[in-house]
Amino acid sequence: MIEIKLVFSNEDAISIFRNAGLLVEMHDFPIYFGRYHGDKEDLIPMLAVKNPHNDKMEKLEPIFRKYMEAKKKELFLTPEKLDIYNLFK
Repeated sequence: MIEIKLVFSNEDAISIFRNAGLLVEMHDFPIYFGRYHGDKEDLIPMLAVKNPHNDKMEKLEPIFRKYMEAKKKELFLTPEKLDIYNLFK
């Protein structure tokens, strides 16, 4: 496996979704922590994007990862022949 690390800022991810006309804001999500005396739910603020299909807020990071996975196939796994040939110059 060949691994290449791409790093995106929160602002990069936010701008992609906002440019698509979606609401991006901080939203409290329940996170469960195992405790000695039982599980405890805490609300943790995280970046979220509004799902245009059901108007629910969803965590931005998993949606951004799905977007990047789709773009990986589009941008990197279907190259133009000329782009590949030019690498050898």
